[in-house]
Amino acid sequence: MKSTSLTSRAYKFSQPALYVAVVLIVSYWFADLRFVFNREFPLATPQMLADGTAYKPFQLRVLVPWLAALIKKTTGGEVEPIFRMLEAVFAALLVLCFFFWLRAYFSRGAAAILSFSVFFVLPFNLLLPRGLFAIRVPYDISSAMFFALLPALIVRGKWKWVWLVFPLAVLNRESVIFLVAAYMLAEYKQTPIKMWGPRAGLAVIIWLAVRAVVSLIYENNPGAIIELTHVGSDQTHLETNLHVLTSPGGLLHIASSFGFLWCVPAIFFRKIEGRYLRVAFLMLPIYFLGMIFVGNVHEIRNYTEWTPVVLMSFIQIIHRLARER
Repeated sequence: MKSTSLTSRAYKFSQPALYVAVVLIVSYWFADLRFVFNREFPLATPQMLADGTAYKPFQLRVLVPWLAALIKKTTGGEVEPIFRMLEAVFAALLVLCFFFWLRAYFSRGAAAILSFSVFFVLPFNLLLPRGLFAIRVPYDISSAMFFALLPALIVRGKWKWVWLVFPLAVLNRESVIFLVAAYMLAEYKQTPIKMWGPRAGLAVIIWLAVRAVVSLIYENNPGAIIELTHVGSDQTHLETNLHVLTSPGGLLHIASSFGFLWCVPAIFFRKIEGRYLRVAFLMLPIYFLGMIFVGNVHEIRNYTEWTPVVLMSFIQIIHRLARER
């Protein structure tokens, strides 16, 4: 009896241990591929980001560069291996956070298997694009991690944890504010404003405060906080993007984001379970519209952070359709 009990405990321990081990191995593999397939951006190299001298729009996303600078100062290591290690760490955290979000809807086993689906989608945005926009910046994977963790906390009502994570997410990339906007719109008319209003207000205050402090720290860096024109050119992003959006090849390239999986939630939108996730998915086209004015819409790397939202919507729809057979 005692032997059976020990065997059962060992089995229960070995499953999560094996899962974490596989997550770490695959994450290291993916991070290594990014350094093979993608090149560094000349105005935001790892060394420049760690030193705080990179082009302003890239330098203001400071979480990973600050971590890299801290590790470099502590260990005296080289910058590029440190960024490579952090890439692998955040890839692993992305899988684990997506697992955490999936557990709100699926069994432990199903969530564990489905959490690896991020590695089938990320290559479409990060590894397959070639040419001018096949660049590597350190906040892409970490942004996707926060886009998995924050919704997981919000749908569980873990607001104390949200307030701990949200400032770090803003330090990483400003677009995390779309997750707060999704919460506001999801709760509007559903619950009294005295319930969601203070939370939304506090999130906006934190976002503005973090962005203001970081902007002051790097106010002398080259570039602008929001750039409407291309680097070293008078041509606006709007002009370039309108040309891309009227080109069949450009449209197909943009549509290839997330391996075309976004098409399923777009078509079967009403089958997405949960008002928050439905609204969060609707934030993606709004984000895309903003990119027309301030970014390159065909640089599909910029949509990487939305991977957990698109994937969760896709998985829920497939699960629901399977039950309706």
